[in-house]
Amino acid sequence: MGENKSDSVGTIFMREVARATPWGLMIIVVVLICLGFFNYTGRKLISYAQQNAANTVRQIATDQVFVEGVKRNIKEGIEYTLTKAGWEIRSILKDPELKQDMKEALEYTGEKIRK
Repeated sequence: MGENKSDSVGTIFMREVARATPWGLMIIVVVLICLGFFNYTGRKLISYAQQNAANTVRQIATDQVFVEGVKRNIKEGIEYTLTKAGWEIRSILKDPELKQDMKEALEYTGEKIRK
């Protein structure tokens, strides 16, 4: 490039801005196209995920085998818990020390009520 030594800083600056402007515009256009593509794809992806999740939940909730299995497991869990709690309560109540403490507590309470 035959640069002229008498060019001022302003002239050089304007020449370089003119040279960079098309590249800047190209970058802006490419970025906007990519953002539009990602925005459209993102919306489609979110819509697909919502539909897929709704269909999966609907299929699971209406599957009789699955529902019966869950009901059976809940029933067995409650029965086991109640049985185990009953055993624990019986073993605690059979403790002679506890019986004596409860007897003393009831006697003390009865004395306080009578007074």
